[in-house]
Amino acid sequence: MKNSLYYFDQRFILPRLENLKQRSRWRERYKERVECYPVAKVLMTGVHAWTCEACELHRHSRFSVCLSGQLYDSRTLQSDTFMPDDRQCLRVGNVCAQRTQVYHRLRHFKYHLFKMCCSELKSCAAPPEETVKDTVSRTFAELEERGWIREKYEMFEDYLNDADLFQEECLD
Repeated sequence: MKNSLYYFDQRFILPRLENLKQRSRWRERYKERVECYPVAKVLMTGVHAWTCEACELHRHSRFSVCLSGQLYDSRTLQSDTFMPDDRQCLRVGNVCAQRTQVYHRLRHFKYHLFKMCCSELKSCAAPPEETVKDTVSRTFAELEERGWIREKYEMFEDYLNDADLFQEECLD
């Protein structure tokens, strides 16, 4: 499953992430932070005359981006227990806040999808005599019947479209 997710990441997600990064003025430190933390919340804080901490331009910063969550290895999707409760909040402008949301959702979709799949597998209790292959087949059929797979696919398509549209809007 992880190899399929890796291919999925390389083929569909990374090219869009690269385009989003190349067309931004984000500083390297901000990019690293957004890539590390799997949870991001963008909160409107009101207009302040702060420097945007993403691009370091002197703009009115209206948003606070709060990054948190357990760090993980993007290849193995294994959690890193080094700093379990780390949290960072950064003040950003309007465009950087929007770009952060689009970028972050797409960047961490694979991880969140993996966690959702693991959760679904655990919730579909398997009889003790059932083989792993049978459990996976049965669970897949149940998820497909419930529309769960279609729902996640449509969510992914929305994230891809958001990334594509964001790039087009910024080019106009």
